[in-house]
Amino acid sequence: MRIPPIFLAALVVSQTLSPGTSLRAQKEMLPQMRGATLLMGWPPYQLELTTENKMVKIQNDEGEWSITPSISADGSIIAGARLLEGQLTTLRVRSTLVISTYSVISGEWTEYKDLTTLSGPVAISPDASRLAYFTWGTDKATWRLRVVDIKNGSTSTLRELPNRVSGMPQISWSPDSRRIAFDDAPEPPVTTANSSDMSKPAVKSKIYVMDLDTGNVREIAEGWLPSWSSSGEWIAFFDYPLQKHNRWPMNLVVPEHINLIRPDGTDSRVVGSWRAPWDDLRIAPVWSPDSKTILINRVRDEGDNMDIYMLDLASCEITMKFKKSPPVYAWVAAR
Repeated sequence: MRIPPIFLAALVVSQTLSPGTSLRAQKEMLPQMRGATLLMGWPPYQLELTTENKMVKIQNDEGEWSITPSISADGSIIAGARLLEGQLTTLRVRSTLVISTYSVISGEWTEYKDLTTLSGPVAISPDASRLAYFTWGTDKATWRLRVVDIKNGSTSTLRELPNRVSGMPQISWSPDSRRIAFDDAPEPPVTTANSSDMSKPAVKSKIYVMDLDTGNVREIAEGWLPSWSSSGEWIAFFDYPLQKHNRWPMNLVVPEHINLIRPDGTDSRVVGSWRAPWDDLRIAPVWSPDSKTILINRVRDEGDNMDIYMLDLASCEITMKFKKSPPVYAWVAAR
């Protein structure tokens, strides 16, 4: 029985790349856009950068898709994780990954041996001074949100979130590198092996903003996969209405919304919507450098290929941009 990945939407932790499937075989022509650098792939095994006329292969191997990478605002540093030599991660055995950064300029990796994760987001601040990621709590009943100063190595544990079946939350930095937006994983209702009856009330994911200078945390919305705009004015996220009595939608096709909200929790608005399978949103919205458009990854097939749509915020028009693409995680101006 396939578990509906909407329960996993807070993170791509449980989505996999089929063994023996290569990035090149799945997509001969990777997405490229004029004036743009795009970060894409299935890390920690396959990861690439593309510009209008260039492609850089950063990781190239076979294995499970389990990391959400990120890139600094100037496009010079990529944050992700690497598998320890000799280890292999599978659906049943998840290996420890070492938090790492990659210099686009030198083409070299830097591993932070004391910083490890099993899967999830590795979010680098726009100014490339800090990393944020999740790791296990001591009892493995919680995930710990940790922030690391890259220069001096100091680490702070800022928040503990429940280790729900849906996985771990998403992390997105503010452009000034002083705040982070994150969500907590939604709690699915209990089901039985022979029934699709989801009678237990669901717990929707909530989105928070944390000020790293003061430690203050504020809940700003219900939804998942927050993404801070490059301008700093908006946070984009996904949401959909529950059925009556706070139940998960039972239909295979549901209304899905992409919302914008101010970082202080005001002026929430729906800027795009469609009806689609409820498991097709697994990557946070990807902002353009000028904050005028957003790329939306929607699952295309069982091989975790994506169809990439572009949302124009002036007209709220959604158009197809790329078909059968690797997931796109970030968009910065080409260097």
